[in-house]
Amino acid sequence: MVRPIVEEALITKEALRADRVVVSITGPVAGEAESVMLQRKLAELDSEAGRIFWGIRSSTCRVPDVCGLAVANQGAPTYVLFFRGGSPTLDGGEGKWARFYSPARSRPASDASPEWQPIPNGICVKNVRDRLSTALILGYYAVVSSPVECDFSQYTFFNPKYLDIKPGSKQIVPSLTHQGRSTVCAKRGSHGALPSPHHLVGIAWLTGERTVWVRS
Repeated sequence: MVRPIVEEALITKEALRADRVVVSITGPVAGEAESVMLQRKLAELDSEAGRIFWGIRSSTCRVPDVCGLAVANQGAPTYVLFFRGGSPTLDGGEGKWARFYSPARSRPASDASPEWQPIPNGICVKNVRDRLSTALILGYYAVVSSPVECDFSQYTFFNPKYLDIKPGSKQIVPSLTHQGRSTVCAKRGSHGALPSPHHLVGIAWLTGERTVWVRS
């Protein structure tokens, strides 16, 4: 989906001003280069499904967390900020592909549950590993072509139950990506953390579905 540069700049400014966002670190996925993965995901917007299923695995961005964050935004767009720097997942290997998804707030108790639905045609979710696997549902994705840095010290965890995570070395409050949490429901605020700049590479926003559980 091609967008004019002026619109990209406006969306970037709005997203970085938003009080509550999803923050995600991207990198190679299950033996697939990040650039290849991105082109595959962008093609989903032009498919029959017309939306992107962006697979994630994070204890700080579960289905209830994302739903709660979107509700807190009170109808304003819920942006997803993508940053460079993710470590390869299953480097040199092939992850399992998702075959089913469930929009239920709680993960269905069994694989035989009628809440599981087939993944829509044109959508592929790679690297489904366990019961933590979910997918953000994106209705828009823009590659950030101009260099933009964002300071992670301006954010902390949206869900208070994660505030007991211990800060890492030289941190006053826990980093959003500390301890392997590559995707986080976050909120803005001054929390006394040391500056932590990261390179913004993409911006998306959630559809009304927001997020789903996925399984192979």
